[in-house]
Amino acid sequence: MTTGILAVAAVSALATLTLTARPLVAIPGGLIATLGWWITAAAAADVPHLLLGVGATALGMCTAAYTLADAWRVQERERRRLADDETAGGAR
Repeated sequence: MTTGILAVAAVSALATLTLTARPLVAIPGGLIATLGWWITAAAAADVPHLLLGVGATALGMCTAAYTLADAWRVQERERRRLADDETAGGAR
């Protein structure tokens, strides 16, 4: 059980590193990392190492917040780009 928790935590940590990438890469990586951290936290509930569960939950929440912020930024940028394209197309 502990080995599985550590394996999921390691994969989550690697996926968390994608958050420094461009948002379109960071968003899927952030979602995977968030799920991984939450799975680790849920599994750690059965382990006497409560600190691991608390830390994994905190990392999952922070990763989710960062991922959502990137997603909103990408969405807003694309909306502006589409609006600019429509404006430029209508002026021709």
